[in-house]
Amino acid sequence: MKWASPEAKKLSVDKEFIPEVLLDGNKCRNPDNDPEGPWCYVRVSGNVTVDYCDLDVCEDLLIDLNEETADRERSVLGPARKTFYQPRTFGQGETACGERPLFEKINKLDSKESELLESYAAKRIVGGDDAEVASAPWQVMLYKRSPQELLCGASLISDQWILTAAHCILYPPWNKNFTASDILVRLGKHNRAQFERGIEKIVAIDEIIVHPKYNWKVNLNRDIALLHLRRPVVFTDQIHPICLPSKKDLNPMTQYVATPARETAVDRL
Repeated sequence: MKWASPEAKKLSVDKEFIPEVLLDGNKCRNPDNDPEGPWCYVRVSGNVTVDYCDLDVCEDLLIDLNEETADRERSVLGPARKTFYQPRTFGQGETACGERPLFEKINKLDSKESELLESYAAKRIVGGDDAEVASAPWQVMLYKRSPQELLCGASLISDQWILTAAHCILYPPWNKNFTASDILVRLGKHNRAQFERGIEKIVAIDEIIVHPKYNWKVNLNRDIALLHLRRPVVFTDQIHPICLPSKKDLNPMTQYVATPARETAVDRL
C-alpha cells in the first residue's frame, strides 16, 4: 500500500517518523526506527496492517535513549532517564517505572532480591519461596472469563498496556485463540488463590496485539503480545509498571522472565 494513501496516513498519525526518511510509493522503509527493520502497510483480508519486509539490512545500533545499565539490579534505577514513548498512545508510567512504592521509593531492602538474581544467573528456578508483599507490583494475572481460570502471567508496562507472551493468547495446539472479550486482568495481587478486597483491581481489555511475526507453528519466535486496558489503571503501592529494557539491558542476567504460569525466553521475542 502506498505511503501517501489516505489509509496509510491515518494509521501513521500517532507514529514518530524520522523526517529524513523518504516514503516513496509503497517501498519498504523504516521511518520510525523500528528494531524489527523495514516495514510497510499491507491489506490482508480487507484489513490494513503492518508487515515487516524480508530484507538483509546492515546491523545498526539503536538510538541510545537510556544510560548504561550493566550490573544494575532489576528495580534500582540510575540517573534520570529520557522517555521514549508518547503518553498519548503509551499511557502514563514510563518516568516512574521500576521504582516500587514499598521498596525503592522508601529505601527499603527487598530481602528476596539477591536470591532472585542468583536464580537468574543460574538460568533456572527450582522450588521458590513466598515473595515479599508488593515486591513485583507490575505482576499481572490473565484470567479467563468463562469458565474462570488462570491463563498466564503478564507485566504492567504503563497505566494502559500489559505485556505478555503471545502463546497465552494464541496457540491453536492448546485450543487457544482468545479475543479481548474472553479475558480479564487482575492487578495488585499477592495471593492468587484469594480475592484481595481493596487491593487488587480487575480490569477488562479492549484490544489484543500479537506480534505480526509470532511463529506458533515452528519455534514460538516473537512470542510477545500487548493487551490494552479498557480503562487506565490507577497506580498504588501494589500496582506499578515495570520498565521495558533497552537493547543494552538484554544481558545473560535478564534472558528469562518468570511468571506464575511458566518461563518466557526474552531472547526469542
